[in-house]
Amino acid sequence: MRTPNSEKNLVDGVIAAAVGAGIAASVAIAMGQSLGTAMGVVAFATLATLVMDKLGVV
Repeated sequence: MRTPNSEKNLVDGVIAAAVGAGIAASVAIAMGQSLGTAMGVVAFATLATLVMDKLGVV
């Protein structure tokens, strides 16, 4: 059962979001995108996922 706003859920959310975005960024880097841009995409995607999770959207 999911308990909202728990510290463990936050850590799990960060890990899941960063891994998912990191896979997409790895493909983008392999296709020639700069590392800085890819890391920015990972950071934004992780933050957006966490905000949506806190709002109950996902």
